Amino acid sequence: MVADYKKDIKEYEKAAKKQDAVGNYAKETLPTLRKHLETAQSLEGTTTTANPPAKSPALIAVPAPAAGVPAPTPETTGGEKVR
Repeated sequence: MVADYKKDIKEYEKAAKKQDAVGNYAKETLPTLRKHLETAQSLEGTTTTANPPAKSPALIAVPAPAAGVPAPTPETTGGEKVR
């Protein structure tokens, strides 16, 4: 990601030298790209991710039904019966 931002910044710097709408857009966008590069560089060393890939199927904890309420069944939940 860092390499991509560096490449983009070089391209935008080149475009910013033009005296047209593209150049104006590039000049306005460069500060944002530089900030994103700084953020990417600060995150580059981290090893954890916000959403790591699942190693097994997700299990959802379902609380026990209230007293007197029957437990859900595949027919009432629309799912398949799991053993």
